[in-house]
Amino acid sequence: MVPTRPKYPIGIQSFSEIRKGGYIYVDKTGYIPLLLEGKYYFMSRPRRFGKSLFLSTLEAYFLGKKELFEGLAVGEWEKDWTEYPVVHIDFNTMDGTDIETVKRTLLWQLSRIAEAYGVVIPEDAPREIGTYFAELVISLHAKTGQQVVVLIDEYDKALIEVLHDEDKLSAATTALRPFFNVLKSCDDKIKFAFITGVSRFRNTTIFSGFNNPSDISLAKDFAAMFGLTQKELEDHFRQGIEIIADDYEYPYDMMLSVLKDKYDGYRFTDAKTYVYNPFSVLNALSKRRLEDAWVQSGSSRILQTYLRRSHFTFDEMTSRWVSDTDLQATYSTENPLSLLFQTGYLTIRDYKRDFYRLGIPNQEVQSAIVNLLIPEFVKGTTEVRTIESRIPWNPCQN
Repeated sequence: MVPTRPKYPIGIQSFSEIRKGGYIYVDKTGYIPLLLEGKYYFMSRPRRFGKSLFLSTLEAYFLGKKELFEGLAVGEWEKDWTEYPVVHIDFNTMDGTDIETVKRTLLWQLSRIAEAYGVVIPEDAPREIGTYFAELVISLHAKTGQQVVVLIDEYDKALIEVLHDEDKLSAATTALRPFFNVLKSCDDKIKFAFITGVSRFRNTTIFSGFNNPSDISLAKDFAAMFGLTQKELEDHFRQGIEIIADDYEYPYDMMLSVLKDKYDGYRFTDAKTYVYNPFSVLNALSKRRLEDAWVQSGSSRILQTYLRRSHFTFDEMTSRWVSDTDLQATYSTENPLSLLFQTGYLTIRDYKRDFYRLGIPNQEVQSAIVNLLIPEFVKGTTEVRTIESRIPWNPCQN
C-alpha cells in the first residue's frame, strides 16, 4: 500500500476548504476568545503569513459553522455559536494601481454580499463606496437583528502600489476614507471588525474620523498568531520533514536545523517568540526542495521603486536602536526602516527598554536582499558579490 502523503494547503485561503479537504491545519483559533475581549483590530504582517486564512477562519466562526471547529481550541470554548452577518472585503483581488478600479471592485464585492443575504439596497442610494457600505451594514442589521462583523483583508494594497506617486497616493487615501469611516458611523450596528495589511499608514488620513482600531501588530499576546512556531512545525509536519530529510539524505534533526536557518527567525514583538514563514515551509515540504518560495511568489518592484530614492547604509539599518514609533511609522525616504520591517525583509533582533534593533530573519530573506533589493537602492552597489560579503547572516537565538 502506498503511504498517504500529507496534504499541504498551498495557496488555499479558505478555512472551510482546508477543514473539509483534509489538509494540514495549524490551529490558531485559540486567539479568537482573546480577540473577543475587544471590538476593532488592526494587524500588520508581511505577505504570505496567513492573514487571509485567519480572516476566513473568523468568518466561519462568526457564521456559526460549528462543525468546522470540532477538535479545535475555540470549538471547546464556544457554547452558543450565534450566527452574525459578515461583510468580508478582500483588497487582494483589486488592481491597486488605479483607484477608480478599486472603487468599482469594492462596490461589486459589497453588492455580491447584499445579494447573498437577500438584502436590497435602495435604488436611489448613491453608488459611492462609503454610502453603499453604510447602507449594507444598516440593511444587514435590520434584516437579521444581529450586529454585523466586518473583515477587511490587505486594506493597504491600493496605497502600497502607488506609494512612490504622491498624487496617486493622496487620491487613493481621499477615495478610501469614506469607506473606512463607516466603521465609526455605523458603530452601534457593528459587532466586531478586523483589518489586515502589510503597512501602517498612520500619517495618512485614511482612518480620519474613525476610532482607530487597536493595533496589535507589536502585541506580545499575538506574536505567534501568524506564522509557524517551532512547536507547531514539529507537531504538525513531522512526516513531511522526514520525507524531505530522506530526499536530501540528512538525519531528521539536521533537516530541522536546515529548515530553521532557511525559514525561521521572524520576530514581531518584544517577546522572544520566533516564527517560520508558513508559505515557504509548505512549499519546501510539498516540493521536497529548499527553495526561496516567499521571494519567488511576489515582486519587489514597489519596494525597489520606493527605496531607490532613499540614501542610507545597510549597516545603519541593522545596527542602530529604534523605537516602536519608528517601526510603525508610515514609510518615508528619510526613514525606510519601517518599510523593510513591515514587509518582512528585516525583523526584530534585540529589544531593550522600549527600543529595538533589527536584523535579517533568515537565509531566504538574506538571499532576497542580496539579489533583489541591495543592487537597486544602496548607493554605490555595483556587484552582488561585494555586498553579500558585507552582510553576514546571524541567526536568531531562540
